Amino acid sequence: MTRIRENRKTTRDLVADELRARIVRNELAAGARLSVPELAVEFGVSQTPAREALQLLEGEGMVQIDAFKGGRVAELNLDDCEEIYVMRAALEGFAARLGTEAITASDLTEMQGILEQMRRAAADRDVDDFVDSDRAFHKIHYMAAGRPTLWRKILSLRRVSERYTRAIYFPAFGGMDWTLESHATLFELVSARDAAGAETFTRDDLLKTHVALRKLLGAVDSG
Repeated sequence: MTRIRENRKTTRDLVADELRARIVRNELAAGARLSVPELAVEFGVSQTPAREALQLLEGEGMVQIDAFKGGRVAELNLDDCEEIYVMRAALEGFAARLGTEAITASDLTEMQGILEQMRRAAADRDVDDFVDSDRAFHKIHYMAAGRPTLWRKILSLRRVSERYTRAIYFPAFGGMDWTLESHATLFELVSARDAAGAETFTRDDLLKTHVALRKLLGAVDSG
């Protein structure tokens, strides 16, 4: 039984966090069944927060709920991928410009340290550490603008898209090396306080990632 530790989050949120992590790491594959009674027993909670957790993940596009069959992990598909990345490109491009305009020297030092951590994770092929470091890198950049609501919107989209991006982070696709190169370029633009350049680069890089993912998903579907 996986016991949920108490903190400021609600029981619903804690169950959702654990399920979300399993889904993005493919520990719960697309189509996997999610039973409210079974989840309640596993996490040692009542059925109400377990049900609410599935509803929360349904709103994020990670779970599909059927009134008669219960929940299941949503399938990855090209249309959802496109919608997510178009929205990310718009929001993150905007955040990149605002963040670059307000970035401080201490922010840049922290970003540089995280970039080194990403390099170590890529060398070790540690996808979990790489993803966590990538998120931290962008959080410092975007939050420099002092727009927490914007970051929360971006984070929500990044959580959903993580199911897709992890697919290209494995050695067969060289995704971590590609991502490292793009982050190094972005860091140079931010360090130079080139707000317009950071906005354009961030937007274009996300759209390029979307194209790569479409090819990957298309190959999987056709296979």
